[in-house]
Amino acid sequence: MLNFALTLDKTLDELRKDVKKVELKTFFINNGIKSFRTRIISTYNSAGIKLSQKEFEENGTIFLTQKSLFNGNIKKGYQNYDRNNEEDSYELYVFNSRNERTELYRNGKKINEYEYENGKVSVVKNLPTGVEELYKYDGNFVAEKFQTPSKFPNPLNQLLGIKNNGLITSYTNDENGNVLEMTIYDLEEETIHLLTMNKYNKQGDKIEMNTFKGDGSIVSNYSYEYQYDEKNNWLSKLEFEKGKLVQVSERTIEYFS
Repeated sequence: MLNFALTLDKTLDELRKDVKKVELKTFFINNGIKSFRTRIISTYNSAGIKLSQKEFEENGTIFLTQKSLFNGNIKKGYQNYDRNNEEDSYELYVFNSRNERTELYRNGKKINEYEYENGKVSVVKNLPTGVEELYKYDGNFVAEKFQTPSKFPNPLNQLLGIKNNGLITSYTNDENGNVLEMTIYDLEEETIHLLTMNKYNKQGDKIEMNTFKGDGSIVSNYSYEYQYDEKNNWLSKLEFEKGKLVQVSERTIEYFS
């Protein structure tokens, strides 16, 4: 869902209803064998904003703790702590008088600047790479993103044969803001590099994602199956690649009520 309030600071983690705490476990599936990938415990306030997150190794050792920082009710960033509970990396946000985020700092270095139009993000400037992203909207949802060339080569783009001319990404959304189609064009040549097509279930969770190159050849095919609790938050998620089970995710959810 390209709701920019979430993509700027995805604190809700696509959870529904009054979630207090979530334990997430993910496992790789290789030749039918299940192996540990991650275990994460997150806590939230009653507004759905993440308060803390702890990441565990397979033996139960905490190797990363993240705590949100607030200015009143506004989240102003987060502080990470290492396995020895010592301060590590951090992010801080700067807001204008309308509580719109205007700057992002990481470990004291300014990373992003944001500009707004009619209450929506219109420009994101990434200072280390020199990339600017310009957004157009269809109602409340992003319809198009223009991305200027980067100072540095992007390994993924090089692998996919995408030139560093700058990119146009267009989005087709459903009435809930879920992205049905995402098309990436070359800014100069106006050729299609990638087309991603998504399908969703009635709960709004993605059940299929297919990505194609401009010549129509398939890059990836993923599908997903879910089991839900009574509040429509998924408890089990199965991820398939070309029909083969590759990952299992399990959630235990605690609610305020």
